[in-house]
Amino acid sequence: MNYNDDEDIIIKISDFGFARELSSKSEDFEVGGTKPYMAPECFKGIFSTESDVYAVGVIFYLLLTASFPYKIDEYEVEDIVEGRPWNKILKLPSLFDENIPSSLTRL
Repeated sequence: MNYNDDEDIIIKISDFGFARELSSKSEDFEVGGTKPYMAPECFKGIFSTESDVYAVGVIFYLLLTASFPYKIDEYEVEDIVEGRPWNKILKLPSLFDENIPSSLTRL
């Protein structure tokens, strides 16, 4: 681990875009990212700064709950492209742990 002068842990996150999802299933489609972190519009080939913000939100949710907000792998390709995983009501982080402040739940 790395620490700064105040002995706080320094965390560094990087993404070089080298990840590729490999599949032998013919019904799978190639996407430019890791499915659980991708915004709905990315499955239609639309990438933007907002897509990156969505991915950060997924990471934040994952850190709070130890669970992905939407279980993309449970859906067929057609359902993902149509946006069906995001039609489900998101389970609030505070339902995973009552110690999560309401301010984080609203965020």
